[in-house]
Amino acid sequence: MLSYVKLSIAVLLCCLITKGSCQKCTLENLIVFEERSGREIMGQPEWLVTVTNNCSCTRTGIVLGCTDFRSTENVDTSLLLLTRDGRCLLKGGQPVKPAEKVKFSYAWWPPIVFFPRGFNVNQGC
Repeated sequence: MLSYVKLSIAVLLCCLITKGSCQKCTLENLIVFEERSGREIMGQPEWLVTVTNNCSCTRTGIVLGCTDFRSTENVDTSLLLLTRDGRCLLKGGQPVKPAEKVKFSYAWWPPIVFFPRGFNVNQGC
């Protein structure tokens, strides 16, 4: 009987620890950082953008607001794909793992304000 109680407590503790380690994914912990590279492309300043998944879960289908996006520099469409409604799809909707940084650059003035608009997470997280 005592070992059954110990086993039950151990299982309960494992469940609590596992659930506690997975923070909720929000738009606030999807971080967009933008800085000038110091280069100019066709007379426009180049900007380096880093999007970091600061959630302990993998996200897919990350959408950024990018109204009026333009660039004199070719942007890698596998990293940033402009949609028709003023939004951009990050990595073609592919998974972005916890702590993963997705980086791309563009050249334009004024700089575009990128901000998280939506994403999906795995059901088990």
